[in-house]
Amino acid sequence: MDFPVELKNFLDKEGLLKQWPTKKTMQDIALNHMFTKFSPDRKYSEPEVNQVLRQCHTFENPALLRRAMVDAKLLQRTKDGREYWVEKKEEPAQA
Repeated sequence: MDFPVELKNFLDKEGLLKQWPTKKTMQDIALNHMFTKFSPDRKYSEPEVNQVLRQCHTFENPALLRRAMVDAKLLQRTKDGREYWVEKKEEPAQA
């Protein structure tokens, strides 16, 4: 996985996120990068979301990342947390 260069101090030898950044700016960069691993054309179960996130980091806290993605409105979920999806953004109308 190739994270943005700004996160180099947070990556292990394999290029996986080894710790969660404390600065919001760095967290946003990490979340936006991990977000690219989700398909907008499907719904995910919680275990499937965790599986995608585990491919991006080594600190074994997919729940933290999952909540952060929902809080950042990168992923949407049902109230019971059974299904997650990428909210499709509408394209601006062409003039």
